[in-house]
Amino acid sequence: MKNQRWEPIKGVRSKIGPSSAQDNNKKLSCILRRRAYRDAVAQAGTGPALMAMKQWIESGKVEGEEAAELLAVLPNTARYPTREYIKEFFNLATSSQVQKQAYLNDSAILSVATLARKAQVDSDNSHNQYPVHTFGHLASKDCKDVTEKYTPYLANKLKEATRNQDSLKAQVYIRALGNLGHPVILSVFKPYLEGKAPATNYQRLAMVAAMDQLARLSPKSAQSSLFNIYQNTGESHELRCAAVFQLMKTNPSAQMLQRMAAFTEQDMSKQVNSAVKSAIESAAELKEPKLQEFAQKAKAAKKMLSPKTFGLQYSKNYLSSYAMKEENLGYIKDIKTIGSEDSILPKGIQYSLRSVLGGLEMEKDRFSAMTASVSDLLGLLENQFSTEESRRQEKNAKQSSNNNDSHSTKMIAQMFNIQREQAEQVEAQIFATIFGGNRLFAFDNHTVENIPRSEYLYYV
Repeated sequence: MKNQRWEPIKGVRSKIGPSSAQDNNKKLSCILRRRAYRDAVAQAGTGPALMAMKQWIESGKVEGEEAAELLAVLPNTARYPTREYIKEFFNLATSSQVQKQAYLNDSAILSVATLARKAQVDSDNSHNQYPVHTFGHLASKDCKDVTEKYTPYLANKLKEATRNQDSLKAQVYIRALGNLGHPVILSVFKPYLEGKAPATNYQRLAMVAAMDQLARLSPKSAQSSLFNIYQNTGESHELRCAAVFQLMKTNPSAQMLQRMAAFTEQDMSKQVNSAVKSAIESAAELKEPKLQEFAQKAKAAKKMLSPKTFGLQYSKNYLSSYAMKEENLGYIKDIKTIGSEDSILPKGIQYSLRSVLGGLEMEKDRFSAMTASVSDLLGLLENQFSTEESRRQEKNAKQSSNNNDSHSTKMIAQMFNIQREQAEQVEAQIFATIFGGNRLFAFDNHTVENIPRSEYLYYV
């Protein structure tokens, strides 16, 4: 399969298509063979395999979620993603045929951004994952596709999405820019983070959260911006906590860690202080050999932390590692939470597990979920999935209460001509490793409202 050319691939699939099926057993067998072959092509990771998948998508043989799952695995299965390979993938991801299909459009653009980072930005990954010593480097040193083609496209799409108040698209393009992991994305995010370009506070939070790859690959480039966000006490605690989490990935200096630790005595934000304290305390206990320098710096800063304790409702960052010296193998686990102001539940949570084999880090599993407001999201879900009878009873109870109480909040608001603030749009996302690929599912009011209530009521 890995050495097969495009025409044989296309021909084999046409022979196992459903047209040859005569009865149910044959149809089932045909479907299973088709799926097995489809997945084998995706796992092959060759140029002909990419062209075959492109032909399937353009002809409509594979579409929607099925196509999204195929493209999601390419960043992990591509065997030798040359500059031409990634260009072809990018052209497919940005084509009208892909962009008009739900799930596929998001999966495609996120996958091509990830692959571009692995092949053209992350030199260590490119050296260790691909046969560069046999076939040469994947891109020349003067290759500027990431900075002159991919980033400008994503930046323009993000600008268009924020201008149109399209939260779903904005979240996708923010994550895609983050997947590139190139320092140039700082210039894209800067106007939004500084309030010079329109973006919701949640979208600004998503931008800081999307700097994870940048913090790992270009720590010096990311450190200054992240530290400025953390130090800005006028900024929301969500962004400041997210900045703390990313700073811990940049291998901060002992001086920076000590400044952060000492500031917990002065900072008025319990959420931020909790994030800093838990991050430094857990970092001081890391056992992985390659992280021992970082652990020693954290131990020195630990003595300067505020002695105050913070409950689980506050933001946390738990770092842990496990090393097996005999096998030269280790694991690094990272758990983060961002506390809410309107709920005991966190408004953001992230879990990641990375393996370290011979000094080479590889991400094994990842899951994250964020929302602009836990209370608003739960309220919207409750309203969406409640029965007609329960909604009617709740409405009648409210009307009865308002009629009997002349001092209700509604009556008082009318007396003083107080205008209620409109609730902010519900924004949320889930990012997870599923079936060998990373997937992002973004939500807003309309996404939740479009969930068929009848399907839920069928099961209750």
